[in-house]
Amino acid sequence: MARKNKPLYAELEKKVVFQAGEDFSVADVPVFISCANYAHAIGRDSVRIPIPYMVSLTRCLYRLDTDFGIARVFCTLVRASGELMRPEGAIDAIQYDYPRFPELLSNEWKKVFSEVRFHVTSFKIPSLLMSTSLVVVEFKQMPTKTDILRSLQDRTLILPTWPDLLTTDGVFEYVRRTIRRTGDLYETALWAESIMLDPELSLVQVIDSHCVHIPDTIDAIRALSSKTDYQDAYKQTNIALGIDV
Repeated sequence: MARKNKPLYAELEKKVVFQAGEDFSVADVPVFISCANYAHAIGRDSVRIPIPYMVSLTRCLYRLDTDFGIARVFCTLVRASGELMRPEGAIDAIQYDYPRFPELLSNEWKKVFSEVRFHVTSFKIPSLLMSTSLVVVEFKQMPTKTDILRSLQDRTLILPTWPDLLTTDGVFEYVRRTIRRTGDLYETALWAESIMLDPELSLVQVIDSHCVHIPDTIDAIRALSSKTDYQDAYKQTNIALGIDV
């Protein structure tokens, strides 16, 4: 659909933000994540927003790769197989999510972390609310735990490991009652006690695949339609969405 409509957008001189389901070649910036390549989109005509899991991975790892160099990443995803108001998905089963999804995530990874080896395994489970991923990182230069926590500040929510917050529905209720009434988790959430360095970094993400990419989508619109730099765009979007305020 995007390839079919792209000439129309060009004829009308319209900037375009394409969704993750579209082919990489349809956009000037095929994998747009604002913390990684915001500047590349300024003045361009189109970007493609990647899948939410790539957005979450990049938020946690891009700054660490820049500062310390990442050699290899292992990622195990446990994904919600269904969506609200959509009946499809695994029922009373665990589905090995292969091959389309890991191939897509790996291809997106190469566009941002071209020098970092990446291994991903994914499973779908009977759930609607949020997904989780275990991420294990091997570094070229060893950071300290303080370095790690300092880097995990890009639209990231560190969750206390209270008993009621050890489930995805508990996280949803926590967000809805204490952060924003809609329950939308724009941040990448991490359970605090899951962040370990020994010597590899391991952490567990909690991802709301319905909205974690929304801040980057708004940033993309700013990059395409104005000359706003990354820091200003980042701040404006966060204020508008109630992130880190």
